[in-house]
Formats: sequence, C-alpha cells, structure tokens
Amino acid sequence: MAYFAGLLIELNYNVAPSQAMKHLGFNIIAGFCLWFFSLSAYAESASLKESPYLGGTTYGRFLSFSLYSGVYFNGYRQNFAPSATSSEFMDRLKNMYLYGLRVGHPFNSKIEAEIDFMYSPTKSGGFELFAYYTSIHGVLNVPINNQLVPYFVGGPGVLTLNIDQISTESKLGLGFGAGLKLFVSDRFAFRPEARGVATFSDFNIAFLGSLMLTYYTDFSRTKQDKDFDHDGIVDRLDRCPKEPETINGYEDEDGCPDSKPIPKPIDTDGDGIIDQNDKCPTEKETINGFQDEDGCPDVIQQLPKAFVEPKKVDTDGDGIMDDVDQCIKEPETVNSYKDNDGCPDTVPEELKPFSGVIEGIFFAVDSTIIERESYKKLDQAVAILKKYNNLTVLIEGHTDSTGSASYNLKLSKERAESVRQYLTSRGVSLERLSIKGYGFSKPIASNSTSTGRAQNRRIEFKIQEKAPKKKTTPATPKK
Repeated sequence: MAYFAGLLIELNYNVAPSQAMKHLGFNIIAGFCLWFFSLSAYAESASLKESPYLGGTTYGRFLSFSLYSGVYFNGYRQNFAPSATSSEFMDRLKNMYLYGLRVGHPFNSKIEAEIDFMYSPTKSGGFELFAYYTSIHGVLNVPINNQLVPYFVGGPGVLTLNIDQISTESKLGLGFGAGLKLFVSDRFAFRPEARGVATFSDFNIAFLGSLMLTYYTDFSRTKQDKDFDHDGIVDRLDRCPKEPETINGYEDEDGCPDSKPIPKPIDTDGDGIIDQNDKCPTEKETINGFQDEDGCPDVIQQLPKAFVEPKKVDTDGDGIMDDVDQCIKEPETVNSYKDNDGCPDTVPEELKPFSGVIEGIFFAVDSTIIERESYKKLDQAVAILKKYNNLTVLIEGHTDSTGSASYNLKLSKERAESVRQYLTSRGVSLERLSIKGYGFSKPIASNSTSTGRAQNRRIEFKIQEKAPKKKTTPATPKK
C-alpha cells in the first residue's frame, strides 16, 4: 500500500516508472507551485456569486469538464496479481503517470455525478503497456465559502490492463477519496485530489494523487431565451423580436419601438398649469405671489388686508428651502448622512460602514433570500440603529444588467424589502425604514465583466434624521 506524496502535471506519455521516482522531487515542487498559484488567484478574486455551488436554483444548468494528471502509486501492480503473461512487466506497473478526463453534472449544491476516464501508459522491453480505469461516481460537496469547496468522491469502475500484442485483463474496482475545489473565477477551479482504488477480487488497494483543472459551462440559455434585438426582452415575450424596444415609459414591456408619441398634458389657458390641476382652466393665473398654483386670476386689490404667502427661499443654495433648513447660511454636506437637515456634517466613524454601499450583504442567485454569511453585518447595523434611534434609513436595492429591466427592478425592490424585514425582526422600528428598488439603472461599475456585475449587485443605506418640522413663519399682510 502506498501514500499520496505529491501533485504532477506531465506531458510525456512514455516515461518509465524509475524515471517517475527520479523526478518525484520535481513533481512535488511543481505541485506546490500550482497550489500556491491557485491560492493567490483565490485571494485576489472577487466575490464569486455566479459559481455553480453557491446557492440558488441553477444547479441543473451546469456541466463540468475536467482534465487532470498525477501519479498512480503502486498502481496496477497492486490491483492485478501477476499472471503468466504479465509477471515480467509488474515492475513497470508499480508507479505510473496517469492522465484523465471527467464530465460532471450537479443536482444541487451538495450532490454531483461524474464520469471518469483515466489512462496510464508505459513501456517494458519494447512492449507498450496500457492501463485504463473507467468509472462513474458520486460527489458529496461540503462548501466552506464562495471559493473553497471540499468534497468526497466514491463509485464503481472497471480496471483494464493491456499488454501490447500479448493479453488484456479487466477487473471490477471501487474508487474512493477526497479533494478540494479552489474556484479562481466563476467558471474555473483547481482540484487537488487523493483517491484509493480497490479491486473486488482480492481487495488490494492502490493510491493515486492528481491535480485537475475544471471548467463549468452554463447551458441555461435555450432557444426560447434568446434576445435577438438585445433590448432585454426575450424573443418568446417580444412582440417585435427583430426591433429593439424604445424605453420611454410607454408600453416598455411589449418589445416594440414606439411610434405613438406620449400625449402632452393639456393647458387650455396657457398659464403653465395643466387643466387637471387648474381650478380655472379657461382663465389665466395671475402671477403675483398669491396662490399662484391654483390657476385662477387673483383680485387681491379688492381684498382689504389680504394675506400673501411668502415665496420659498434657499439662501445657501443647497436645494433645501429655508423653512426646513436648520442651517440656512451653510450648505448641506451630501454624504448619505442627515442629508435633509440642511447642515454641513461629518459621518461618525462607527456609522461610516453603514452609509452608502453596504459591503458583506449577499443573496442567493436570482433570489431574495439573504445568505447566512450576511447576518453578522446586518446584526451590526441593528446595533447601530438602536444606538442612534433618531435616525431613519432608506434601503436601496441595485442589480446588474442580466435580464430585463422590469425583472431587475422588481428583484432589487424585493431584496431591499428582505433587508428591511431582517432589521425589523431584530427590533428596529418599521417606521424608521423605507425601501426603494433601482434595478440596474444606477451602476457603479461596468456590467461587461463578472467583477463589475458583482459590484453592481448591492444594497445601499441612506441615513437621515427624522423629518424636521417646518419653521412657522407668520404670513405677511398685503395692503
């Protein structure tokens, strides 16, 4: 019985076992270099929310393809007892290089099935020796986080030993082992793995170590999901699949360009106040600072001591009128903290992580379910809101550009609502929390890369004080 001693990538298909042992030191070094490379890539990668083992309902969309290489320690010599035709070749079958291909399909985040074909070539006395192992096995995944997925593997297979022009021998076997998937992107993972292979006839066990590169491909887009005109509405729902929708607020869900203009509001008397808001639609408003919004001419001179409402003034030009501005001569600092009081301010240090984009809040793919890893951040937000009980929060939901505008607008609002429900369930008053979904209308990064899309899928907090009361200013009499 032998033990897993290193990892190997090798391109020479005709190497003697003695050479394998001579180069074992090099192979170990090469393996650890690959290990270091994969860990470096993992450390630098963004949050891989699109990988196929991290939640959601997209497992059935994926297939995986793996190429691997390694060493079969005490391999077929352990699995095959010497025979009249094979005994002289047994030394060559002790330690062999192996090469393989796997195709897999996940059923959910934990269970996966794979078909494996392994090939081990060598030479002895001018004869070519070929050893094969074909198996089907199950994989049990135990995800730790977005990048690290340990797993266990096991299943039956057939071992075949072919001695060129002499004999062929086959046996039933059972493979079992464990490995680790190191995701370096949404689609690629390195997989160091150690396995044992036992034959049913004599229960001898040989061990093998290998390193795989696995690619995951998504077959989710069917013919029905195609979007020929790239307007965000799939062809099966698009009334004009070859003409892009005109996004103008008018029938934006039918997928057709709009030739019918949006009718302008009617203003019969031309005083700038549309008829639906004009109390006197056939008589022009008298613009004189007195009830200028009702649309009616004002005969102020006939009213002794008529009262005129003062015009609204914004002295510091910060967009907050003086009647609600607590600092009328100093402009507001717009920083997502008390942006409605009209005063310059600095966000307290302990509030900064909860003002603007909130890092560390994740959702399952295409879902409003909050990932468990987000609870710590949300619990911190609860503690802060309980400490600063005079603050209110606008919770904003944002998405990337994958899918239609209407779908993402709905998803972003529902995700903001999920955050609000979590906060209220922990004791934050509902009246202090409001929500708004923006879909993909306010990106903060490019949607053309997976990193940019991950940044655009976010939750933001806008911190405000409870709405201040308007200042009471006595009306000015006009003679």
